[in-house]
Amino acid sequence: MKKSKLIKKTLTICIATLFFTVISSSVNGIDNYSLPLKASLFTPPMPQVEGTLGDNSWYISDVYVSFLYDPKLVKEIGYFINGGWHEYTGNPFLVSGEGEYFIPWYWIDEDSIRHDMFPIAFQIDTTPPTIKLTKLILGNKEISFNATCSDSISDIEFVEFYVDDELNITVYEEPYTYLWKGSGKHMVYAIAYNYAGLTTQSETLDTTPRSRSYNIQFFQMLLQKLSNIILLIQQIYLK
Repeated sequence: MKKSKLIKKTLTICIATLFFTVISSSVNGIDNYSLPLKASLFTPPMPQVEGTLGDNSWYISDVYVSFLYDPKLVKEIGYFINGGWHEYTGNPFLVSGEGEYFIPWYWIDEDSIRHDMFPIAFQIDTTPPTIKLTKLILGNKEISFNATCSDSISDIEFVEFYVDDELNITVYEEPYTYLWKGSGKHMVYAIAYNYAGLTTQSETLDTTPRSRSYNIQFFQMLLQKLSNIILLIQQIYLK
């Protein structure tokens, strides 16, 4: 019981001392209350990255970088980008261009002591992936739809295959293939997603074993071969 009273009494004295220290500092016009409190309340400059955020922590736009800090306690902030050091002027600076960024930076406190900080890390991808859909006829009721995709920045995350505008399957690894089995004419397309969340839809193909354009190409090729044979026979007889 005595110990509890002693703890309460000590706590009361500490709170009272802190209260009168703050009041005294405010009356005397001292910023940040008092010198002993300044170090405990102050936090280093905080970098801020602003832009349109996509998936998986990728930005899908240019970004602006700024710092939150107390100008009374920070003499200078410097950052390294585009091959050189720059002094932060208080205005956000623009970072454009795709890729992964690691921007070293430092700050100098009121006592002229330099503090080197961890780099500011972020990544930008503003270009959607590419995709090309082809089909391979395996039989009268089997067609393999193959999506050839690429993305040079954040890479391909997955590909969705749609049949008559309904999602049928999601493929997460190459080869990005969908095996269709059935009959009748249905429309198939695929959508490629990169890790930034950007997408591209492929052309639409049908599930008929032979299309009209395919038949025309086939007969054109056949006529060309017949023409070459006739020309070869004529050359032989002319000799």
